[in-house]
Amino acid sequence: MTAPIDVSTSDHVSTNHPHRDSGGAPLPPTLQVQGLNVYYGESHILRDVDLTVQPGQMVCLIGRNGVGKTTLLKTVIGLLRQRRGSVHLQEREVSALPPHSRARGGIGYVPQGREIIPQLTVRENLLLGMEALPGGLARNRHIDPIVFELFPILEKFLGRRGGDLSGGQQQQLAIARALLGKPKLLLLDEPTEGIQPSVVLDIERAVRRIIEATGISVLLVEQHLFEQHDRDLSLLRELGITLVACLDTHAHADHVTGSWLMHEATGCAIGLAAAARAENVTLPLQHGDHVAFGGRFLEVRSTPGHTDGCISFVLDDRSMAFTGDALLVRGCGRCDFQQGNAQSLWSSITGQLFSLPESCLLYPGHDYTGRTVTSVAEERAFNARLGGAATERDFVGHMENMKLPHPHRIAEALPGNMRSGKPRHQLEVSLPASSWAPLQRSYAGLPELLPAWVAGHRDQLTVLDVRSSEEFAGPDGRVEGSLLIPLPELEARSGELPDGRPLVVVCHSGSRSALATQQLLKAGHQQVANLHGGLSRWAAEGYPLDGVQET
Repeated sequence: MTAPIDVSTSDHVSTNHPHRDSGGAPLPPTLQVQGLNVYYGESHILRDVDLTVQPGQMVCLIGRNGVGKTTLLKTVIGLLRQRRGSVHLQEREVSALPPHSRARGGIGYVPQGREIIPQLTVRENLLLGMEALPGGLARNRHIDPIVFELFPILEKFLGRRGGDLSGGQQQQLAIARALLGKPKLLLLDEPTEGIQPSVVLDIERAVRRIIEATGISVLLVEQHLFEQHDRDLSLLRELGITLVACLDTHAHADHVTGSWLMHEATGCAIGLAAAARAENVTLPLQHGDHVAFGGRFLEVRSTPGHTDGCISFVLDDRSMAFTGDALLVRGCGRCDFQQGNAQSLWSSITGQLFSLPESCLLYPGHDYTGRTVTSVAEERAFNARLGGAATERDFVGHMENMKLPHPHRIAEALPGNMRSGKPRHQLEVSLPASSWAPLQRSYAGLPELLPAWVAGHRDQLTVLDVRSSEEFAGPDGRVEGSLLIPLPELEARSGELPDGRPLVVVCHSGSRSALATQQLLKAGHQQVANLHGGLSRWAAEGYPLDGVQET
């Protein structure tokens, strides 16, 4: 990819081996993307992308606006062509096929923005989905009732025009239309975008039920609110860092800040320019303010132009600065909305940022090609918009003629940022939750449980020990009643795992059990977690072990 995209996977097939046929032989991947390189003109968007989606698996691509998520889906369905690389559907290469052939081959596509036909009725929109079936509409006129089980509202509105439905109802219609083509792979591009929270939950439940009921695979693109909160909070906890403040450089138009969630979790301050006039800000900032942390501080510099509330942060020794969207790597923020002004941005960059030492490192808020750092010297020399011999007239002429599309998430993102990320409704807080245990995610994304909780719920759990037989019987001891299946034997002996009971996986330190936890999750087990710190931490916190030999 041209910029970081997080990939998460989830299996929802209820067998122990969802990627194997009835005889135990491995099934081919539903989708396999290899070495994919995609361009818009001469702009290199996707670089050497490899991706696999197994049968019955949901893979979610998460990343900021503009990093190539939608481009990948459009390439898989055939709306865009790769210059290099391949796309295989169940081992059949489809890279050269047009979109309609890929649809008939088993790929369903729900594009961003839904794209139903508003003049047609709900029934007529649904029937269009069956054009992907053998014989098309000429031989297929019966609507599979499963779509009405998943989305009951559609059955009530069969005669209503699609354009008269709400946004959430249109999204349900778009997913149902794709399902009627009986796909092997369903591509969903931001299915919860711009939809009220209660309907978001309906759609999330429906997607999971689709996988469970049909066994199809799903490749999902999402840029949901707060998607990185758990990851960032896990890193803070692992490193033992006290978070002083979450600082926003401006009110973004393409993603929602996680500042309010982090404030709720840690008590940190929420810092934003006072000029932004946003709600829930606990640390309103102005030019010249200092934000202290430890024995250091960040100096606040007002850098309007992208928006009228943009600020940058300069470290006390001027060795580095954080420039938000004012100054990017070889570029800068756009100036055509949110009170943007090219003349103001020129003054901000040349007066407040280019005045820093040439060796000062500059860290922009984001970059669409994966670059993370530049320097004052580099940007003064090579920035295509305002470096080298460029004058203010050159810069303004460039910025006023860029003709960029309007940010597609602004209707959701900007109001959310004007609340500092606080959800309008409690249902909007869609943090991953567990109905069976208070799971914590490690920075690596692994579900973990603390010894105290496990010790208090031993009668409700199966403790799975993946050490060797010698270690299990050795002087370090074991948790009373634990089940021994050494890690090398886990896959072959998975049938010995009791049904209906959550699994807590243990080893000496938590390392081997972490791998076992990953393997169990990949095999379709939903209620599984690693014991944080392993038996070593369990013993250090005073919980009993059988068979311990005194030294």
